[in-house]
Amino acid sequence: MTHETTSLFKILTDSEGLDYQFADWFENLFRGMQLPLLPQGMTIADGQTILDVACREGEWVNELAFHLNRSEEHEDVVVVGLDFRPKCIGIARANARDRGYENVVFLVRDLYHMDLSANSYDLVHLRGLAPLVPSERWPQLLAEVVRLLRPGGHVVCTELAWPTTNAPIGEIAANLVRQVLQIAAYTPIQVRHLGGLFRDAGCQRVRQSTTTLELLTVTGGGLFLQYRLLPLMYLLAPFLKKHGLATDGQFKKLQYEIESALVTTTFRANWPVVTTIGEKPALDKVAHTRREWNSLTQQSTMISLKQPQFQLLAKRSDYLKGSVS
Repeated sequence: MTHETTSLFKILTDSEGLDYQFADWFENLFRGMQLPLLPQGMTIADGQTILDVACREGEWVNELAFHLNRSEEHEDVVVVGLDFRPKCIGIARANARDRGYENVVFLVRDLYHMDLSANSYDLVHLRGLAPLVPSERWPQLLAEVVRLLRPGGHVVCTELAWPTTNAPIGEIAANLVRQVLQIAAYTPIQVRHLGGLFRDAGCQRVRQSTTTLELLTVTGGGLFLQYRLLPLMYLLAPFLKKHGLATDGQFKKLQYEIESALVTTTFRANWPVVTTIGEKPALDKVAHTRREWNSLTQQSTMISLKQPQFQLLAKRSDYLKGSVS
């Protein structure tokens, strides 16, 4: 049974439709930043299995499948997308089917109990989970991720840090968002702390890299912010008014000042993006008994692409023993 995680989107809204709009806004934010699919220097080998956690409508999964399918060297790579929202998974499956991807699988699962076999994935990808996962639940999430990784496999997590601007209205808007988080009793993860959480979960060779996006030069500047920041404020408007953070008049003034700042030639905005990478320790054959080693090896081949039934994902019912829901 799938239990939906309590996300910031759900806390802020009483409507499933508005909740979905928040998620759509956040995914479009990442897409607009044009981030690379994988960190520089990270490659995918033939026969590997990739998992994208909280895949939403499968944007990252389908884009990765597009690039992999262009190369004959990656024909045996399977990409699995997992999300707790059935509506998102339905759209993701339809998009993959329309594109003819046979090496893509989408599953409805709880983020903290994914009900997948241990030691089965070479790479687990996470992106933009901060609004979905409160800070106190990250250890549980990462423990589940490490359980799923094959020994020597990697987890890659990309999250946004707090943006900064040189406009006073930017700080006013940021303070409003901070008040929203406080009232909602939602504590976002501090992305620079993720390295320590990775190590606590059992990862080794943990490393972080930060890319600071200058929004005027990298993503279209004012146009990017206009189509990302203003919609966010509109989505937050009911919450702001409900809790007395802004009256109708104050909100209209806020909207006007944001729009005015975005069109000035002196406006600048930076948005740091932090990527954390960790590796699951390789198995020590000497330290394990042969019985333990054989058991782990059998688990790791659960979705091995060398098995004929997984050559074509038209037989998805065999995949994960009918666990697709």
